[in-house]
Amino acid sequence: MLEVNRIHTGDCLELMREIPDGSIDTVITDPPYGMGKDFSGNGSDGELLAMSILNSVMPGIARVLKPTGMAVIFMSTRLIDRLIEYGKGADLKFERMMWLYKPNDCTFPWRGWLLTSEAIAVLSHGKLPKWGGDTYSHDCYQFNHAGGELPEGYHHPSVKPRLVIQDIILKTTLTGDLILDPFLGSGTTAVAALRTGRRFIGIEISPEYCKIAQKRVDAELAQGKLDFDAPAPRAFNRKDDGFFDV
Repeated sequence: MLEVNRIHTGDCLELMREIPDGSIDTVITDPPYGMGKDFSGNGSDGELLAMSILNSVMPGIARVLKPTGMAVIFMSTRLIDRLIEYGKGADLKFERMMWLYKPNDCTFPWRGWLLTSEAIAVLSHGKLPKWGGDTYSHDCYQFNHAGGELPEGYHHPSVKPRLVIQDIILKTTLTGDLILDPFLGSGTTAVAALRTGRRFIGIEISPEYCKIAQKRVDAELAQGKLDFDAPAPRAFNRKDDGFFDV
């Protein structure tokens, strides 16, 4: 078993083999589907490679996920059909799609439209437990690009807002549950897991991004006793930072 609450540097296809079957409560990840993108809205060889890697990883995600677990995966709206297809090939059922709207992110203009939204797909083994919560959020999050959450002097092209990841964690896991992110990137899933009292396994192939993630995790752990009483989920608000109390 890979060590828990640790960032592992390497290929997730190889390292996930060390994770026992049915041991992960939730997978939350943002695959590198933008590899080699030319910022004009076109596909690329890098994108095809990234989707091929994701297709190869999906059976491993299905294997390690508990029967009642969920896989929450960020994806380009243009590629969501492939993700659903890959999930189906791994016997994962497509449950729902949510959205992340980033008003300040206009890197993909296409035929007069600014493509500022990303899809968030939820897949499962089809055995989800009954929802026991009493607070709800809309299925569209609004946050500006979250690059400013990184330590000064560090950069990652696709940082996800920590509050969005925390909200997803609160809706898909319980305190102490184990979360896997096989494409950890800058470490937002790890930080969000610590903030909400969950455990994590993070895998990232880039040593540079592992350094960023480790720096963020170290900053969390340096606080000593973390506040595991995370705030209640909050709902979408176009005029605020993405959430309002319900």
